[in-house]
Amino acid sequence: MPIGSPEQLDRIARWGLWAFYEPTISGSGSAKGDGVCNGYVRRDGSLLNYRIRFTLGATSTIGGSGITFSLPTDVTAVVETDQFQCAAGVLRETGVAEYLGILRVTSGSAGLTAYAVGVGGTYATLAAVLTAVPFTWGSTDVMSFTGVCEVAPPTYS
Repeated sequence: MPIGSPEQLDRIARWGLWAFYEPTISGSGSAKGDGVCNGYVRRDGSLLNYRIRFTLGATSTIGGSGITFSLPTDVTAVVETDQFQCAAGVLRETGVAEYLGILRVTSGSAGLTAYAVGVGGTYATLAAVLTAVPFTWGSTDVMSFTGVCEVAPPTYS
């Protein structure tokens, strides 16, 4: 017998259970190394709910041109030019501080690019997550995101 409220059961029925996938990491100089990068997705038609968590290891690197995570291989984000599809996240310098992060859909692709939210001026701005943005990345530091994006509808044969 299922356990949970009717709302929880409806959400599971509509979205389905979370499915694991391992995101690939790209960006010049960025590499998973011995870190751990886990992704989970569930889909409802052309909406994809996703979670990504990357824990850096001793040989992981964040390069000077940013870091992008892949979506599952059978998914492509819809083409949109205003980049409305963003996910909130946390950039954690383990044992020191946490910063607000944003993961933006790369239009017409299967990529999600990480940004840090900066507050150096009057308004908050986005800066690509780099080797030393928003801090110098090292072993055990974590970036994690969760969001929903619009993807090309599934095709059935």
